[in-house]
Amino acid sequence: MEKNSVGYTKVIKTIRKRYMLALCIIILALSLSQIIVQYNINNEMSYSRIINKD
Repeated sequence: MEKNSVGYTKVIKTIRKRYMLALCIIILALSLSQIIVQYNINNEMSYSRIINKD
């Protein structure tokens, strides 16, 4: 019985590590995409002055 509980604990720890890694990857991807979107918005603000120059 003790061998099973040790194996079970190992599996739980492995799942936790993978879950945390996946969350970190998702957070990083979201942050990078937000940075890219903000950068593009800031670049396109100058276009509105050219387009609306009439």
